[in-house]
Amino acid sequence: HVKGRVLVALADGTLAIFHRGADGQWDLTNYHLLDLGRPHHSIRCMTVVHDKVWCGYRNKIYVIQPKAMRIEAVLYGFTAMTAQKALGRAASCRTAPWPTPSSASMDIEMQ
Repeated sequence: HVKGRVLVALADGTLAIFHRGADGQWDLTNYHLLDLGRPHHSIRCMTVVHDKVWCGYRNKIYVIQPKAMRIEAVLYGFTAMTAQKALGRAASCRTAPWPTPSSASMDIEMQ
């Protein structure tokens, strides 16, 4: 839960983003789906970093802007395990993860 949104990682590599209706109740019928790519694999981990949600998906870390319901950036250059460990450390210390890439360089793609 972050910024009035609930993000749910689904087994097919999509995020379901829920928000409250005009009556203040969670609207379970009007949700947004955000596809993290093909081929579809499960999202391995998620953590809140400030007002964003970071998701470990395959060998990438996706930075999600929950209010705008969009991908803000994609970090490349990890093994799937490195991405998962970095997000696990971030969850335990509540700060931005600074994972070590599996190669000599890390690429960031701003969306």
